[in-house]
Amino acid sequence: MDKSWINADRDTLKYELGVENFLIFAEEYASNPKRIRCPCARCVNFKKKSIKVIRGHLYDYGFSLGYTAYRSLRNAKDWPMSDSSIHGISNYMNLLLKETSWILLALLILLLRTYNCERSDFSSYLVNLLKEGKADRIFFMPYNPEEHWILTIIWEDEIYILDPLGKSIHYQAWESSVINAIKSFNAETGRANKVPKLKLLPGVPKQLGGIECGYCVMRYMKDVINDEQLSFPTKWAARTRKVYTQEELDEVRIEVADYLQTLL
Repeated sequence: MDKSWINADRDTLKYELGVENFLIFAEEYASNPKRIRCPCARCVNFKKKSIKVIRGHLYDYGFSLGYTAYRSLRNAKDWPMSDSSIHGISNYMNLLLKETSWILLALLILLLRTYNCERSDFSSYLVNLLKEGKADRIFFMPYNPEEHWILTIIWEDEIYILDPLGKSIHYQAWESSVINAIKSFNAETGRANKVPKLKLLPGVPKQLGGIECGYCVMRYMKDVINDEQLSFPTKWAARTRKVYTQEELDEVRIEVADYLQTLL
């Protein structure tokens, strides 16, 4: 979709048509068409306004350059499988957290953005995030090495790697960085005798083709959280030929789309 109108001069026909198309779309897809989050540079999607007020704000203050929900909502249910970005995965993690509050006694979902694990400050960055939870809780860490999504799960001193690809790959830089960070975390929290162990889970369901990795990562998180026994270490320990079906991946894709609609 052409969104160049967002950056056009506000007194041009291009901007006017863009605003009107956006408002038509927003009114159609919003959960409450009478009060919609205003994406202007002043409200930045926090304050809910009427369509009339939003129209005025978009002309007075311009469209917030950081606003992404328009594109996400417009195409969410038709997203190609390759389009599961960090924004989609992060939003899905927020959705899981919101819908499974009962499990927080045992789990903590860690929202870890894609981060260069070879940066000198990565270890301290991860240590500080781990300190926000408890040592016996579960941490989900989606990571994207070279345009491919994998999921790392930290549970106590076990590090599990869930990879949608059909063959086992060691992501050495990432694995070493996570191990060293957990060692530092243990040392700083009086658990220096605990040694982190890395485990691959080759039995996780695989992606259908070459572009569904992000949705597989979302599905892994959903499956783990929905399993009250938390049996994923044994359930996925042995290699299988299971592949996520299109329906299973579409389920999380539509969940993301529906959740994004509530943010508009």
